[in-house]
Amino acid sequence: MDTNVFRSDRLRQLYGYWRSRAAGRLPARAQIDPKDIPQLLPYLFMIDVEHDPRRFRFRLIGTQICTWAGRDVTGVYLDDPGYGPRGAIISSQYAEVVDRGVPYYAEQPAARPERDYIFYERLVLPLAADGRTIDILLCGVDVLAPTPELRAGRYRRFWDDKPTP
Repeated sequence: MDTNVFRSDRLRQLYGYWRSRAAGRLPARAQIDPKDIPQLLPYLFMIDVEHDPRRFRFRLIGTQICTWAGRDVTGVYLDDPGYGPRGAIISSQYAEVVDRGVPYYAEQPAARPERDYIFYERLVLPLAADGRTIDILLCGVDVLAPTPELRAGRYRRFWDDKPTP
């Protein structure tokens, strides 16, 4: 993925860190050391991937994300009605990351309609304990300034179809 697509330096740093942990295969959660990226932790969250049935659960959420979102959804599943109406859209994006096994970048409004004046850019990075079967999604988020394009619903999305290094 061309890192110039990221508006945020934080997401650029996260992507570089993730790529540095891949050694010809998807990195494992055990290869991600929070001590290596302390400046990014408030902007990160992790999603547990359950396969049968496929579900996505918030494993942990950075403090800045909780502030922006106005809540902490640690332990909540995306298909939980309490998460909000955009959970199905986000779940389908995560499912595609799991199916394709490659990073995904998207711009979008906040997950809750009452906060849709806040726009985010989000990077979703697959992790796999065995190097193949994705079990966690490492995600970074940063807020975007509201532009006419974002307000009109024109969001950019990119897939990283390059193999891991």
